[in-house]
Amino acid sequence: MAYRNENGFIRPGNTTTTAATTTVTTTGAVGGDNERSILDKRAIQELIKEVDPLMQIDEEVEDMLVQIAEEFVDSTLLASCQNAKHRKSNTVEAKDVQLYLERTYSMWVPGFGTEDPKQYKKFLSNDALKASLKTPYMSSTTNTKTSTSKQQPS
Repeated sequence: MAYRNENGFIRPGNTTTTAATTTVTTTGAVGGDNERSILDKRAIQELIKEVDPLMQIDEEVEDMLVQIAEEFVDSTLLASCQNAKHRKSNTVEAKDVQLYLERTYSMWVPGFGTEDPKQYKKFLSNDALKASLKTPYMSSTTNTKTSTSKQQPS
């Protein structure tokens, strides 16, 4: 069953929204209701094993990581839908997602959107430049201190 969400976009399944989480349920091929998760505990355990095979985490931490991943995807999808709606489009494109990720998280996903990544200006930081920037300020503050001490009546 499809429904229209609060932004006017058509989504599959039924949704129940509470203050803390949003759960999307879809009807499976077998005939029961299945709750779909973006990232399950098994996938988290596999990721942890890749980083450190000896590391063990608590079940509560796994639950929290699943919740964080779901909230990240939900917020990204919602903002991407709003970007598409702002463009007066009914289709979410890669540039909608990329705009949100870049503006919110300073995250650039290579391979999507424009072909050329943005060139950021690299600031030079050498000691000579820092010294030259400090000297006019330091000399002006020392001149004002000496000039004010000369103006005081004795």
